[in-house]
Amino acid sequence: MSEQHSMRQGLDDHEAWLDTLDKKLFVSNSEVKVEFDNPICFPLDECTDLKDLKGMARTLRSVLSCNETPLPRKYLIERFLRLVIRENRLPTTVEKAMRELRIDWNISNEYQDW
Repeated sequence: MSEQHSMRQGLDDHEAWLDTLDKKLFVSNSEVKVEFDNPICFPLDECTDLKDLKGMARTLRSVLSCNETPLPRKYLIERFLRLVIRENRLPTTVEKAMRELRIDWNISNEYQDW
């Protein structure tokens, strides 16, 4: 197997894994549902601004930290933010919310997992 084929297979596997994760964090019935080891739902009508969004992200981070299998928390928090911002048409961006959370949570390296 060539190195290029091996890299492509690794990328395909990673994308398939992310697709699987996406199916466990989704919007249904006006809620963001998180269905990992510790399921939780976030009512969309309780998130009307950036402050609410950051509070829910903090709760999500805590819940994901308790998962038996390590999860890519940064990716899932980003997906959560994207879903809520889109569904509620919040006047902010994922990038702004992530930047503020990095500061609030004292994460100096944006590439580390959260």
